[in-house]
Amino acid sequence: MKIIPLVDDMCHHIPCNPLRKAHGLSLLIQHNNKTLLFDTGPSDAILHNSHKLHINLHTIDHIIISHPHYDHIGGLPYVLTQNDSTPIHLSPYCFQSCYYKLGPFSFPISHPTLLDNLYTDYRSRFHFISTTQAIDTDTILLTNIFGKDSSFKIKNNGKWQFDTFNYEVSLLIRDGAYIYLITGCSHAGISTILEKAIEYTADNYGPLPFIVIGGLHLIQFPKYNLGFLRQNEIDYLVTQTRRGVISHLYVNHCTSQRAYKKLKQKLGNAVTYLCAGQWAP
Repeated sequence: MKIIPLVDDMCHHIPCNPLRKAHGLSLLIQHNNKTLLFDTGPSDAILHNSHKLHINLHTIDHIIISHPHYDHIGGLPYVLTQNDSTPIHLSPYCFQSCYYKLGPFSFPISHPTLLDNLYTDYRSRFHFISTTQAIDTDTILLTNIFGKDSSFKIKNNGKWQFDTFNYEVSLLIRDGAYIYLITGCSHAGISTILEKAIEYTADNYGPLPFIVIGGLHLIQFPKYNLGFLRQNEIDYLVTQTRRGVISHLYVNHCTSQRAYKKLKQKLGNAVTYLCAGQWAP
C-alpha cells in the first residue's frame, strides 16, 4: 500500500524539479496491483506534478471524486486528456450548486457546469454512488454520511438550503492489519465519518486500527489558515488515537497548518503532514 499526494496546499521540495502547490487535493493510491486516483485538485497542477514525479495518469484503474468543490474536481478535465477509459466514481448529487455563505455574501465553490459538460462527453465512464459499495473485496466507497455547517449552502431553484454534504464520498481500504480511511475534506465531520467507518469495519472485517489520510477541515478558512479551529473534532481525533482506534494520522489540505500543529503537540509522531510529492507510509 502506497499513497502520494499529487496536489496539495504544500509541496515536498525536490531540488531542480519543483512541484506546483495549489489549494486542493489529489491522492494517488497503489494497492494490490491497482492504481486509484482520489480527487484531482483545482487545476492543471496535477499534470505538472505527475510529470515531475514520473507518474503516468494513463495507468489509473479508478478515479474517485470525493465531492464537487472546485479544489477537488477542477483538475478532472486535464486528467481525462491523459486517460481514455478509466471509470469515474462520484455521487449523483455532485451536480448541485454549492456555495460558501459569509454574512450577506455568497461564494460559489462547485463546478456544476464543468461536470455537466464532462458528463455529456464521457457519459459511459461515470459511475454514480448512491450507497456504500465495493470496488473490490478490500476497497470500499463510503457514502450517505450527512453533516451540517451553517456556512455551506445549496442553491436549489433559486432558494437557499443547508448543505448536508450528501455528495461526500470517502474511501476505505483494508491492507493487512489496518484499515485506511481516505477523505477529501471531511465536510460532514471527521468524527461522523470515522464512526461510520468503524461501524462498517466491525460488521465486515472485525475491529481493526485505522490509518486516516486526507483533508480534515479543522479550521474555518483553510485556504488562508484563518478563523476558528474545530476544537471538538481535534479533541475527538486525539482521543481516538490515544485509544488505539487510529494508528496514524496523515493530514493535509484543509486540515490547516494551525490544526496540524495542535495535533502534533498532543500526538507527536502519530501525526504527519503529507504534502504533494511525499509517499506514505
